[in-house]
Amino acid sequence: MNEIRRFTLQGARWTISALFALSSGVAFADAKSGEAKSFLCDLCHNTGTYGEAAPILQGQPAPYLVLQLQAFKDKKRAGVMQTNASGMSTEDMRDIADYFAAQKPFRTPFRPDPSKVILGRQRANALGCASCHQSDYSGQGDVPRLAGQWYGYLVAELKNFRTGNRAHGNAPPADTVRNPTAEDADVLVQFLTAQE
Repeated sequence: MNEIRRFTLQGARWTISALFALSSGVAFADAKSGEAKSFLCDLCHNTGTYGEAAPILQGQPAPYLVLQLQAFKDKKRAGVMQTNASGMSTEDMRDIADYFAAQKPFRTPFRPDPSKVILGRQRANALGCASCHQSDYSGQGDVPRLAGQWYGYLVAELKNFRTGNRAHGNAPPADTVRNPTAEDADVLVQFLTAQE
């Protein structure tokens, strides 16, 4: 009887642990499966084929990628990705996200202006960008990697934040700390693209 009780308790503990892990967002993702599922992603992302409009996904934090895919699927973010994400399951999103998170980002051909990189570093420090995006701008959790991202993509996203087309956390569009002015955006992006 004690053996049965111990087995039942162990089974219950395992079940509770598994349910907790699933509910807390811990992914039991399969990066190898994500590689196969990501084939279509590479048609637009990571190549520069679309003139820097599609961001580099390699090295992005997996929770951030899952959050963005879910936002497209739920139509909380606009764009062609709504169609691409519409048929994805949560498992697909996690697999793809884990695959890209494990990849090393490639260097873009963009060569920033060294004087603007210096100004951008100063502005990033003044704005406290690293407090969310990490000191190396690699991102974490649901905060994206900015280091080495396409110049054109970052400029467009900062504009989307300023105009209210996309939320930057919970900051209102008029918040020039979280949503820098166009002048600040240029030097910030020059700095961020220079990071590895």
